[in-house]
Amino acid sequence: MDADPDERLSHARELGVTAYASFPLGTRDRVLGTLSVGSRTRPAFEQPELFVLGLAADLVTVAAARDRDAAAVDAAVSARTAAEDRAAHLERALVTNRTITTAIGIVMARTDRTEQQAGQWLTETSQHTNRKVITLADAIVHTGALDS
Repeated sequence: MDADPDERLSHARELGVTAYASFPLGTRDRVLGTLSVGSRTRPAFEQPELFVLGLAADLVTVAAARDRDAAAVDAAVSARTAAEDRAAHLERALVTNRTITTAIGIVMARTDRTEQQAGQWLTETSQHTNRKVITLADAIVHTGALDS
């Protein structure tokens, strides 16, 4: 038996394939794979058959590219949503931090405590009154009263 002139077809020849056609599946920027068709009952494919197979390859390419693009869009939407959530969280944290810092300043001014002592007082008062620090700080900022 002579060696196969095209080594890539050796597996097809082992299966008894006598006619073989292969079409690249690709877009302008990327090769997605190939669509390969073989026959054991004919010596070659005719031009109209190759044309139809080429159209089938084009349809498979479009479907694969659409799936790839949809996955990219989904990933981008997920990343955008995550970024928006993070931005909203950071914005809330910034507002919370400003409120707590302002409350600490009020406690310092009213009680002659240092910043550290005023922060400690705010934490301890929050624990003793079973209120969140931000809730207590918000009340202090809005009323100016330390006993609210």
